[in-house]
Amino acid sequence: MGATAILDADLANASLFDHDYDHYPAMVLIEAGRQLALACTDRAVDWIISGCRAEFPGFAELDTQTALVARRYGDNVEVQARQDDSVVTRMWFELTKMARPS
Repeated sequence: MGATAILDADLANASLFDHDYDHYPAMVLIEAGRQLALACTDRAVDWIISGCRAEFPGFAELDTQTALVARRYGDNVEVQARQDDSVVTRMWFELTKMARPS
């Protein structure tokens, strides 16, 4: 199971963009990856992210379209942020299903 999305962050959001940037901050990319990882589940409200790891081999420039591609492998989701033909961020999320109250 997988999901794809185009990153469309609100550049006016002062909590995400607290000064002038020419690239997406890591926290914006990780939050986009987290949301996409949960979109790979049958019902996102039933899951939590219980682990995250990321690497940033490049900068995600603001003036270039950023596509996110997620692939789920069991309880793990790999998300890549890509610009043009380059991977600018790789993230791995561990999913844990929340226990339902009985």
